[in-house]
Amino acid sequence: MPRVVIPGIHVALLTGPLVLGYMFGFGLYGILIVQVYMYSELFPRDRPAIKALVWTMFCLESVFTLFTTIAAWNQYGPGWGDTDTLLIIDWAWGPLPVLNGVLAGMAQSFYIWRIYSLSKLIILPILIGLVMLTQVIAALYFGIVVSIQGRGIDKLFALSPEVTLWVAASAACDILITLSLVWVLSRQKKKINFARTSKIINRLIRYSVETGAVTSFLAVVDVVFWLTSRQWNFHFIFFLVIGKL
Repeated sequence: MPRVVIPGIHVALLTGPLVLGYMFGFGLYGILIVQVYMYSELFPRDRPAIKALVWTMFCLESVFTLFTTIAAWNQYGPGWGDTDTLLIIDWAWGPLPVLNGVLAGMAQSFYIWRIYSLSKLIILPILIGLVMLTQVIAALYFGIVVSIQGRGIDKLFALSPEVTLWVAASAACDILITLSLVWVLSRQKKKINFARTSKIINRLIRYSVETGAVTSFLAVVDVVFWLTSRQWNFHFIFFLVIGKL
């Protein structure tokens, strides 16, 4: 079967990133299942509110993965060779922006609460909370408008300012959370004179930097790809995996 060729369009740069995004997303979902199981086994006495947050996010992430599976099947199964699949976003993508924004907002809200609990400062959590709400609202607006007006790629580009606000605010929120956690923990460390406790805080700081840096870095890369090469689909790789990270 000859390769699909569309004049002026590099098909591989449209379909290839989606394949990577789907595969990475499925792999990370498997890791997520193991993490949720380990959480349930190791922290049976955790607060009911935190348990509810964990299981709610897991269920929503499962729904997100289900819709990405449907989208992958529709494009690479019955839609294989149909050039319209390159120009029209599959219906299964409709709920994904909303789910992505809500999941990010829930995770970021948890860390905002942690920052407040550790620092007892109100201004910093409010600032980060406003950035978080910005990305959630932008994601909701984009998802609703695209569902109403149509799922063509032209609609995606027509809403470029909203998408830019969404991904930029999400990246900024992740960076602010990482920096704030490091600052708050470092401040707590200065108040402690016990070597063992200081080592525990050092591990928490290192953990915050390592995990926060990964998410923040990929969020920034997502913004860069969206701003510099939105005509291709590289930014979708990060859209499909960053929630699980």
